[in-house]
Amino acid sequence: MRDVQLFYTAQNGVDIDITQIDAYIGPDGIRSTTDPRAVYLGKVGPLPRKATITDAGNPLPVPDGSPAHSVFIGAVRDPSKPLNVLLAVTARYLSGDPVPSAGAIDVKLTPVVKMLKQE
Repeated sequence: MRDVQLFYTAQNGVDIDITQIDAYIGPDGIRSTTDPRAVYLGKVGPLPRKATITDAGNPLPVPDGSPAHSVFIGAVRDPSKPLNVLLAVTARYLSGDPVPSAGAIDVKLTPVVKMLKQE
C-alpha cells in the first residue's frame, strides 16, 4: 500500500472563523497533540463561520514513507491496533467581535487506500 489519502468534509456550527484545523494521527489512547506518539498529518480548512465544506474531493494526503503513513498502514494491517485522529482547532477571534455562540465543528474523514500491484 502506498497511496493513502483522507478526504474530508467539514461543518462549522460556530459563528467564528476557523483559520485551520490541524490533524494528528497516532495509536489508540493518544489524547493530546503533545503526546510523543501523535504524528502531524496535515491541515483542514480554513473554515469560515457557519460555513460548510461539502466537496468530498478535499484531500488530506498521507505521504508514503512518512511517520503518519506508517501509523495508518500499521492499523490497516493489524486491526487489533486501532488508531486515533486528533483535531486541534485554531480560531480567529478579534477584539470587539461578538461573543461566539455555542455550536459544533464537525469534520468527517474518509480514508482511501490504493493497493499496489505485486509483480
